[in-house]
Amino acid sequence: MDDLIYIQPAPGLVVLDPATRKPLEAGGEPKQDSTYWRRRLAEGDVIEIPAAEPARRKATSKTTQGAAE
Repeated sequence: MDDLIYIQPAPGLVVLDPATRKPLEAGGEPKQDSTYWRRRLAEGDVIEIPAAEPARRKATSKTTQGAAE
């Protein structure tokens, strides 16, 4: 997968992935760069994030969850 963009929903929004019909993860996730996601970016529905950000957020949330248990 070459052309990936890393995005997350804008604060307060739930954005559905048209391929999976599931909400985009709040912490962000990689998606295939397409006109659909570019339109969502242009409209302000999603925010592009650095490529390392989704992995860092997942690791942080797992660490936080483990500490809370």
